[in-house]
Amino acid sequence: MELTRLIFTSQVTPKSSLAEIRVQAESVLGNCKLLGITGRNFNINYESFTIKEGPTEALMMYYDAVLRDPWIELSVLHQQSIIEAREFDDFSIWVQSSSGFDLGPHINILSKNTIADALPDTLALKLRIFLQSNLPREFFE
Repeated sequence: MELTRLIFTSQVTPKSSLAEIRVQAESVLGNCKLLGITGRNFNINYESFTIKEGPTEALMMYYDAVLRDPWIELSVLHQQSIIEAREFDDFSIWVQSSSGFDLGPHINILSKNTIADALPDTLALKLRIFLQSNLPREFFE
């Protein structure tokens, strides 16, 4: 089975409430598990940076759905590559939130104390650049 990795950024419509975003995130988690997709999704304000890995056909079907999603205002594919092995063993969502809103049991808070848990052992350069330019500097000190 051929495996592919996609790295893309998306912008969620700011009209979405936190409750709607939580429901959408729970749906994404379920769909990724069902399709055998692993990786990470980092959300900062209404922007997300996503690394997804999985069977090529399932992953391309998933990304096509992202492009048609009315919640997504813009999505930019930065990299698509065939991989020999997965870098991630699961899929998780990490959100930088200072609102105190309950994100639910399956969505992780992204902070200085949790950033190491969110990142793979070998951090892709594009991911490091994105995170360092969008998260508080102290996350990486």
